[in-house]
Amino acid sequence: MQITTVSDTVPLRQRPDASSPAVEFPKNYPFSVRTTDSLVNVTAVDQVWSQVTVDRGGGKGPTGYIRTSFITTIPLPSADVSYEDFLRYCVSACLLYEVDVAYLMAVARVETGGSWNNAQSIIPASVMAAQATGPSGPFQFQTSTWKATIAQIDPKFAYKMQDITDPKAQALCAAHIANQGIEQHLHKFNGLPSPAQLYLYHFLGANDAQAVLSDPGRAVDLVLSPTVIQSNPSLLGQPGAAHTGNQLLDIVAMRLRAGYQANAGLFANPPAWWPLPQASTEATPWLNTALQEEQAGVTEAAGSSSNPRISQFLESVGFPPGRSDDTAWCAAFVSWCLKNCGDGTAAAAAKSVKNSSYAKSWLDLPMQLPEPRIGAIAVKKSHSRDVTGHAGFVAAINNDGSIVLLAGNQGGLNNNGLDKVCEITFDREEFLGFRWVG
Repeated sequence: MQITTVSDTVPLRQRPDASSPAVEFPKNYPFSVRTTDSLVNVTAVDQVWSQVTVDRGGGKGPTGYIRTSFITTIPLPSADVSYEDFLRYCVSACLLYEVDVAYLMAVARVETGGSWNNAQSIIPASVMAAQATGPSGPFQFQTSTWKATIAQIDPKFAYKMQDITDPKAQALCAAHIANQGIEQHLHKFNGLPSPAQLYLYHFLGANDAQAVLSDPGRAVDLVLSPTVIQSNPSLLGQPGAAHTGNQLLDIVAMRLRAGYQANAGLFANPPAWWPLPQASTEATPWLNTALQEEQAGVTEAAGSSSNPRISQFLESVGFPPGRSDDTAWCAAFVSWCLKNCGDGTAAAAAKSVKNSSYAKSWLDLPMQLPEPRIGAIAVKKSHSRDVTGHAGFVAAINNDGSIVLLAGNQGGLNNNGLDKVCEITFDREEFLGFRWVG
């Protein structure tokens, strides 16, 4: 990819005429195009003049006329970026957009990790370089996707087309897409996405991702163009022999798992600038409270009756007394444990969460953890169509990275359809995020 710019500073004219006054941008300030500017929407109007728009951020800016002879193209520069610097950019972006930093780093590994230099802990300039055709950078942005994304994010960042080689800009735009993807998925499917589903919003864009996810049992070549499939055969298969959406999700989940594992060392010993709080090694009384409820065998009542204990859980998030245990109650169980464990900090954290009956709301707790810790609140997609998400506590972390989730409103599959407080093991790549009480 090359940037279109000017060979020398030149006034941006209001008309294709050397005597025309310069465009004012901002008002009362005659504007000149500099060699550091990039031009978009270049259109020749005659043999001498071209109409151009100067990219001042998001592909937008002042429009006017310059002599065509001043227009030139130059390759975009690129440089190595250290793992630590790239992690810093991703953390900053994830704090802004409330996205799991481990997920974002795993996406970058999936996209370009095979070209990273683990021996020197750098992402080489060859990854950062803008490509003449095809995607660019650690998150592999297509030019069209980049242009659309920088037009959507906060104008204060003023990212331009040439910033596609900037790792900080790439991280911020990838976090924006993840944040938007969660909201778009919630709106379309009334539930949180798994990380593998969320990745499809980055990989395919929202429309194609939702087309695949609407009927994951069918072959993806029924909804994706042959060009898209041919350019990504390892994920999508081949036209006429394409993978199904479920097969695609399995492949993505496997690659994300490898990405989480490859990045785990980056989170083990965070640098001095690390803004995310590390999990405390102190006691976790809320987990002890949850374990007591598990040992007590709290289970939904059969038939039309309800377990009064579960009704108490639901009351802790604002439901009226006696609420039926048919109501999704995993988030209510988290809230009740925090409020009744005897720890003031935990109780205050529970009270701070708005709409605490929803699993997703627990991601609003400010103490984000990049990796699971015993006692952390964990949030994932639900496996039930009538529940928006699932939340519980990390009870254990297995050697293979899988997570034992102690939660309410689960386990019904092996209990005659009656959910209970119990422990179930899930793969690491099923979780959207982890939060600490504090």
